[in-house]
This record gives sequence, C-alpha cells and structure tokens, in this order.
Amino acid sequence: MKSVSSFITFFICLYTAAIAQHRSMVVNLIKPYYAYQQSALANPNVDKLALFRQHVLGADSAFYQQVIGSRDSASLASFLTLVDGNLNGRIRRLEAAFNGQYAKAMQQITSRFPIARQFSNKVYVCLSLFSSNGQVRKLNTKYVVYYGLDVAAYFKAEHDDLLPLIEHEYFHLLQANLNPAVYDQINASFSSADTCPIYVHLFSEGLATYFPKHLNPSMALGKALFNDSLATQCKPIQGQLAGQLLRVIDSKDKTDLYQFFSIKSEKTTVPDRAAYYIGAEVTRRLLGKGYSYKRLLRLPPLNMRALVHRELRAMRDE
Repeated sequence: MKSVSSFITFFICLYTAAIAQHRSMVVNLIKPYYAYQQSALANPNVDKLALFRQHVLGADSAFYQQVIGSRDSASLASFLTLVDGNLNGRIRRLEAAFNGQYAKAMQQITSRFPIARQFSNKVYVCLSLFSSNGQVRKLNTKYVVYYGLDVAAYFKAEHDDLLPLIEHEYFHLLQANLNPAVYDQINASFSSADTCPIYVHLFSEGLATYFPKHLNPSMALGKALFNDSLATQCKPIQGQLAGQLLRVIDSKDKTDLYQFFSIKSEKTTVPDRAAYYIGAEVTRRLLGKGYSYKRLLRLPPLNMRALVHRELRAMRDE
C-alpha cells in the first residue's frame, strides 16, 4: 500500500510541477491595464492616451510593437472609449477566469502531447487592441501565443468560458513547435502581400477548431467554433461550400482568404468564417478514418493538400 501511495504522490508532484511550469510562462498584460485605470481615476485631467501608452503598451513594448502592431492616437482613443466603458466588467471576469481554465487546458493537452511540457514559449494574456481573440506569432525569434481578452469580451465569450479559445490557440503553438516549416508559412502570411495556400490555412484551422472538441468529446461543435449558429448555417450548404473551396484550394490571394475565413463587412452567400466549419469537418472525417492528431500535426504541405482535396471532393459529391 505504501508503494502505491508513493507512486500516486510521485505523479501528482509531476503534474503539479508541469502546471506550475506552464503558469510561469504566462505574461499577464491585463494587470497593467488596471494600473492605468487607477491612475486615470486618481487624476481626472491626465492625458489618458499617454497614460495608457505608459502603463499598458510600455509594460512590454517589444510584444506590442512586434506582435500587435502600432496604433495612431485616434485608433487608441476609440479603443479606450469602448474598453473603459462597456467591456471593462467582462474583461475583468475573463481575466479572473483565465488561470483556472488555462490550468485545465494544459492538463488536457500535456496528457495527449507530453512533449508540450518541454515548451518554453511565452503565453500572453492581453488587450490586443482589437487585433484578435488569439494568435500565435513570432516575438524576436521565438513563437508566442496571445489571448486578446478585449476581443473575447467584445464577442461575449459564452459564460466567460475561455477553454475552447485557449485550446484552439495552443494547438497552433503545438504546430509552430512541432511542424515549424508549415507554421512559418502561416506566420509569414500575416505580414506579406500574399498568404500561403488556402489548403494550408484550411487544414491548420480545421485541426485547431476541432481540437477542443477532441479533448472534450461532450463539447458542442458550436462552442468549438465560437459560434453556436455557424454549424447550422453551414451544414445545409456543406457540399456547395466544399466545391467553392476546391476551386480556390491553391489560391494565395488574400481576397479568397477573407471570403472564407473572416467576419465580412458585407454579407455574401458564404457564411462568415465558413472555412472553420469546413476545416473542422475535414478533421472529423480524417480522425474517423484512423488518422491521429499526432500524425496530422506533423504532415508536410503536399500531404495536407492531398487529404484536403480528397475530403472536400467527397463533401461536394455527397
């Protein structure tokens, strides 16, 4: 009995150490925002833009310059009007919930991918200045993942549940570490005139979108899609969408990427972010055919293309 107890204690200690290591990678840039708010309240006549630049953007200037990008004064003023007002309470709730949900995500991820315990990538919890609710980008020469709680608050993360977002973006970090040749293409597309081929984005985002559901089988697909209605919109026209994506499978035109992956300012016959649903469906089918996440994660681009083409064609012809 003593040996069994010691064995259990040993693994509990390993788990606790792994979670502590991952927490040490977290850089909380929401706390400086609270300091900015306190200073602004104490000094009603202060220049709030200068104060925000000092407390928030200055807290990690390299991150904001290289990953988020610069903003002019008008953009920052508009951002602060919304964040200091309607979104303030929700951002605070999301920040308070993050640590517990991040610990749960890391336990689930490292149980499937023990190699992730060795990662030393920084994890930023921040105001992304409305850039994104999450991305994996390069800071200096190393990939980091960030979670933009301002965007998550704006789109009203359901019940303040960040688990699907945390696991989605951490999958991209897995890919960046374990298949850098592919993720380097994706990262380059953020700053270049052309993007990498549509099939790379579709395959990568499909894997990331389905990942939270893979780790939490009872999770509704809508939750993994960050939109309960997206599957309802896309499923009846799944074959049509697959056919449209087949026609642009090799495209590097950002117009095509925008059409299928973005929330569009003008409505079209393609639902917003439809590629996330189609990509998740491609992943679901591949897992059903015996492929594993570990195998799919490491595929080179040409193998990705062959699988995406096969599954899109099957969906189109059903």
